[in-house]
Amino acid sequence: DAAAYLPGARRWQQGFHEHTAAKKLPGATFLVEARKKAEDERNDDTALLERAVERAVLISREAPAASVGILMRERKHIAELIHRLRENGIAASGEGGSELTDSEAVLAFVSLLHLADHPGDSAAAFHVGSSRLGEVVGLPKEADPERRHEVSREVRARLTGDGLGAFCADIGRQVAADDGWSTWDKLRFEQLSELAFAFDGKAGLRPSDFVDHVRSERVESPSRAQVRVMTIHGAKGLEFDAVILPELHKKFIGGREGPLVDRPQPDGLIQTVSVSPRKETLAADENLLALYEDTTARMFEDGLCTLYVAMTRAARRLDLIVPWTDPEKEIRTPCFADLVRAAIPQDDLHAPD
Repeated sequence: DAAAYLPGARRWQQGFHEHTAAKKLPGATFLVEARKKAEDERNDDTALLERAVERAVLISREAPAASVGILMRERKHIAELIHRLRENGIAASGEGGSELTDSEAVLAFVSLLHLADHPGDSAAAFHVGSSRLGEVVGLPKEADPERRHEVSREVRARLTGDGLGAFCADIGRQVAADDGWSTWDKLRFEQLSELAFAFDGKAGLRPSDFVDHVRSERVESPSRAQVRVMTIHGAKGLEFDAVILPELHKKFIGGREGPLVDRPQPDGLIQTVSVSPRKETLAADENLLALYEDTTARMFEDGLCTLYVAMTRAARRLDLIVPWTDPEKEIRTPCFADLVRAAIPQDDLHAPD
């Protein structure tokens, strides 16, 4: 019920002071509605991500030198969004870097190392053989078991004799000289070689140890990406020329897995704690109901702070993306998008999209 959020809204409003910009910069804010979700789509996520990519492409064309931040409530769709952006020719990086396995050349090399450990893995052999790396190591796509074992022995011998870093660098030089690989693959393989040399000192006898390391290690993009995709929390203290917010459809208050806590001062003692009860249980105890309502108010206030942080990361342009909404449908559980919509006079609204 939206009425339960009022105490938190009042509390946040009381602590808010009107801002005055230190610099008067020209800029604009856009509220953009996504398309209506298709019948086979469970939620609005896909439509919102599509619209975010469209706006990023538009901004990059209008201002190629502008920094763009796409800020998400959760990490869930960050990798997918980066992939969509790159498919549309937009250089994008994630918060705190990303895994090297976003490169076909790196993935093929990882499969080669896995094959060195497991020569019977036909899937890894097929992956290497069907890539341009297959020609480099002499492994055809339809290699028989005998040839797979030969290549596996050769790789292990190279790793033992030359070391992981030197072997990776040698393959990297051949990747760099092959026009069949993309510029991104070549840059990523350079970073893979650096990672391999750093790992050499702790490398054991199993090539799979480095495979696990590559899959877990996050590295910065080899080139400064125009677009950065990160969580709102990760963007605290940062500023971008343009900011896109595609996850305004998330509820202010999500699940209540955690306990209800009465802690008057953030650094003070906890006065009361309880599991989060069902609504019918709340009616049985006034103290429990009061604790529940106070927790709700605090969570809503935190949500407003999150929205504030997200919207104030933009120096010149802010694109707020909201889901398609049925005008006949009553709002039961408000989300960020509902608050943003309600703040705009109806006379200022344009047609959908």
